[in-house]
Amino acid sequence: MLAVLAGCEASVAGAPEIDEALDVVTTQADELGLGSPTAKNLAKRLALAIGDRLPAVYGGPLTATAAYRWKTDFEENAKVLAIAGAVPEMNHNEIEAWRGASARQRHVVLLREEGESPEIAHRFDLVREMLAPAAGGVSETWARGAGRLARVLSLAYASLWVSFYLAVLHGVDPWPVPMLEEVKRRLSGGEARRAP
Repeated sequence: MLAVLAGCEASVAGAPEIDEALDVVTTQADELGLGSPTAKNLAKRLALAIGDRLPAVYGGPLTATAAYRWKTDFEENAKVLAIAGAVPEMNHNEIEAWRGASARQRHVVLLREEGESPEIAHRFDLVREMLAPAAGGVSETWARGAGRLARVLSLAYASLWVSFYLAVLHGVDPWPVPMLEEVKRRLSGGEARRAP
């Protein structure tokens, strides 16, 4: 979570911002948790929408850091590769990668916020409009809260639940990370280093 905070430049947050973020995440815990029915649970519905497709998560100037968090949560918890990018940058080159049949194997997740500039909002609308016919699906997830801290943390928290439900959907235990543990073991001297 500290990387997410650093990415939104929330290095110093006052008590009101922290209180709001805690309130937002506490509300989300009820809305996204196991006891919440699928019809009312955004995280469960989004995991079902992604299904077997590769998640491609795009954020805006504030939410791009959260998009990267979604990517790492998908990879660590659901054990699936994911893409993370940022609008407007993805409008320059990456948009071309959405041509062709392989795009049907990807699901776009757009991380939005009420405070977007009109230019960024227009770019997100264009992305959704242009990718919807090509992609295997397009979803939007909106940040919660008024402050920057609450908005970014609400998206980061949602990613934990979406990646958890995607793991369950794929029949994968989200908690063990054997490949990561092996890398750590080898890097810590558990294996002799080889010369290049």
